[in-house]
Amino acid sequence: METKRRNFSEGDDLLLLKQAVAVKPYKEKHGKVMAQWEGVAASLVSSPEFSRANLGGKTAQNRFNLLVDAARKKMKVTKRASGVEEAYTEKDQLLDVIIAEIDDFQHAKTLAKDVAAAKALANEKAGEVVRQLAVERLKRGGPDGNDKPLDSPAKPNKFAKIAQVLAEHKEQELAFRREQWKVEHEDRLEAERLRRQETDRF
Repeated sequence: METKRRNFSEGDDLLLLKQAVAVKPYKEKHGKVMAQWEGVAASLVSSPEFSRANLGGKTAQNRFNLLVDAARKKMKVTKRASGVEEAYTEKDQLLDVIIAEIDDFQHAKTLAKDVAAAKALANEKAGEVVRQLAVERLKRGGPDGNDKPLDSPAKPNKFAKIAQVLAEHKEQELAFRREQWKVEHEDRLEAERLRRQETDRF
């Protein structure tokens, strides 16, 4: 528990970002995030270069989130600005790396959920096909109470193909989204490379 409030210095922020990049608590599974931030805080406090005598995991996480949010806003402002160049510091470089990793991690999580949802939908559609097939078989029962011959092997295959087409359509949609993200990610990296190149010229 922190006994005294103290503002973070530029050096403290830099150490926090370096430790965050090393540990990557922002990529940890739910339920284990805070334990990782507690570890980050403990490592910082043990460093002679860190100016704060006390630091909790929650405070470290809050400061990290504040720095990331500020960096994202700065990126938007930089994109809108023209002819204005700012020094590209080590702090900026670390934040660029962190933001790229966070965005990639969140995208991977979203994509995994979409794939799971697509599989669940395909299974659901397949179940509907089976139920529909069973109902049609019952409807074909003869008036004397004796069932007519069941569907030929081609009939179930027809419904199975429908379910397969639905699943493939969903997979194609997910593949398109993956490719779209890849292009956006490459565009972002290229924009950052050009920004660094312009900064190095001044």
